[in-house]
Amino acid sequence: MTGRSGFDSCSGLGQEEVRKFLPKEIDVVSHNSPDSCTVAGPSNVLAHLETDLSRNGVSIKHLENFDIPFHSRYVAAAAPRLLKYLKQIISHPRERSSRWISTSIAESSWEAPLAKLCSAEYFTNNLLSPVLLEEVLELIPNDSVTFEIAPHGILQQVLQQSLHKNIVNLALTEKNPNNLLESFLALIGKLYEMGGQPQLTELYPEVKYPVSRSTPMIAPLIRWEHSEDWYVTSYRMQEKIKSGERTVVVNIADEDWQFHAGHVIDGRNLFPATGYLALVWESIGLMNGQQYTDVPIVFENIRFQRATNIPKEGNIEFIIMVQKGSGNFEVVEGGAAIVTGRCFIPKNPSDEMADLEPLEPVEGQDLIEFSGRDIYKELRLRGYNYSGLFRGLVCADNLGTTGKVQWSDNWVAFMDNMLQMQILQEDTRGLFVPTSIDKLTIDPKAHQNILQTLGEEKHYPVYAYKDVCIIRSGGVEIRGLKASGITRRKPLGEPVLEKYLFVPNSAPMDPPLTFKEIIRVCVHIALENQLGIKVKSVELIDSETPSDAEILSPEIALILGDLPLIQAEINVLAPPTNEKAAELGSAIQVADRKLSGEQNSLLIVASNILGRTEVLQTALGALSDKGCLIAREKPDKIDYQLESGLEIIFDQVVDNERILLLRKAAQVLSTVVIPITETSYSWLPAIQTALKDISPTKRIVLVAENEPFNGIMGLFNCIRREPGGEIARYKQ
Repeated sequence: MTGRSGFDSCSGLGQEEVRKFLPKEIDVVSHNSPDSCTVAGPSNVLAHLETDLSRNGVSIKHLENFDIPFHSRYVAAAAPRLLKYLKQIISHPRERSSRWISTSIAESSWEAPLAKLCSAEYFTNNLLSPVLLEEVLELIPNDSVTFEIAPHGILQQVLQQSLHKNIVNLALTEKNPNNLLESFLALIGKLYEMGGQPQLTELYPEVKYPVSRSTPMIAPLIRWEHSEDWYVTSYRMQEKIKSGERTVVVNIADEDWQFHAGHVIDGRNLFPATGYLALVWESIGLMNGQQYTDVPIVFENIRFQRATNIPKEGNIEFIIMVQKGSGNFEVVEGGAAIVTGRCFIPKNPSDEMADLEPLEPVEGQDLIEFSGRDIYKELRLRGYNYSGLFRGLVCADNLGTTGKVQWSDNWVAFMDNMLQMQILQEDTRGLFVPTSIDKLTIDPKAHQNILQTLGEEKHYPVYAYKDVCIIRSGGVEIRGLKASGITRRKPLGEPVLEKYLFVPNSAPMDPPLTFKEIIRVCVHIALENQLGIKVKSVELIDSETPSDAEILSPEIALILGDLPLIQAEINVLAPPTNEKAAELGSAIQVADRKLSGEQNSLLIVASNILGRTEVLQTALGALSDKGCLIAREKPDKIDYQLESGLEIIFDQVVDNERILLLRKAAQVLSTVVIPITETSYSWLPAIQTALKDISPTKRIVLVAENEPFNGIMGLFNCIRREPGGEIARYKQ
């Protein structure tokens, strides 16, 4: 090389782009970043290159190198001499650490002998090879801390632009020599902020003991301030028990037992099956002088003889007996054994568990994931009224094979939640309780190790292997769980399933309504138009009533009996010679009296009444203001000359007769229509204003259109119970 050489830093182009402009005398000596590199070569050639690149808008910065173009061909002559001297220093090459990321050898050649050893040849190659900084920076993990150890932070700008935003980049020193100590100590402070533990004692000279005679005492300089009391937790371990028998008193009012209040089955607060096993497990821990949650344990041949009710007030006394030799145990309550089995501490808990892989969804299965809310809604329908910690199933599929269980630092609730997976597998809504378990293995250490891998929510995956009768979650495996169905307690009243159904006023339905369904519709329409709990019904049986006609009052009584709080008064006016009326039960009052003596009736039933003006007027007089008339007419009679202000509400033909529901026509002078939307509540003030102006001739109509979820029926039912709400109607 002739003439002076130098370095130039091209900050606008990466090494691949800058090669397009380089003459043959110039080498790329450092790959700084995708948009920065360093070149070296003769000074006169570099000067022409600077002019060309500046003309193309590329930023150039000259670097001081004392005319030594490192990492280029121009220092090749120094390689033999450097190698000779380095071999004298590095006589025994050592293998480089995995944390040593080489910038002189490409990653593809890291397995070569030259790259594996820290040798004289390696450092000689480093002098001659370009610096592969751009490639190396991509290999640094995103959670790293980088230090630049150099006379000053020459690469800080390049590192800040190239490294991931999560990487903390620090320079050991700064270029200003006046602030070296301050910048170094600031670096130590940043290390503390990031959780590091720098050993600052290494910065100070060694202290030799004893100290000199002139060193002052520290004790007189310290004054303790005792004006406040600070209470700390005192942990008292239970003493090791010598015998295998102990007594446990359970009181649900005690804080340690309060969570058991959430284990309710069929309305009864039962002590959980896993709770008995936890008591035995605790006894094993006390017998060995250890915290029971640190002791692995295996239960075998567990039999649950009967359940134990937990009283709201008072105590339950359990006697737990464990035989030291055989490991057989009993839990006794009320002088009788309620749980029996065998237990022991395994040498290796994992050997006691089956070697099973986690369950994966099988292709072709229509799996649906249920949320915890869906799961416990289904369990509630089956009779399981779980609450609190016993509602730990976060999700599960519809087959009850996989799910997730919430860990709440409670072994009893956790294992009971695992048992609930067995209930979900039962394709019935019967009530089941556990009667036996072949084997139950608990490995607390494995359970804790799995917990470390979970997120903040602490959701353990649970798998129910139906083919082998195994339920596994965390460090717990339940094998051979058997449950028996029990009879549910009869509720106070039979449940009534209701549904909202659109029924046309007069058009026939497909399929057509039955006779009983038509009567039910008539009764419900009449009830919807009058608020109150007292309902009076009168059925008139006279000479116009066909002899083969069925009396409607028993059906009306049955319909009203399905509705809670309704106090029904069912009357039948019939002559004493009518045999059908005489056979009616005591719930229906049968009397031989005139219709004119009745009043305030919600329903009046009569046959062929529309053609009898006098009887019709008498019936209207017996109706309440919002009462309805059920007329049983001939099917071919459709041209009714309605008088006395009656209007037809419902009209259907069934079994050779026409059933009509009629009421007194109401004179409506004004109608207020209020649109109901789910997206905004601007209609609420309009309803409030309309309800303030109550008038018999006014109607409020709530309308919901094109709203998939509007809740207008529930809103209407609430408004009807407000003062003046009887004038409200709704359409959707």
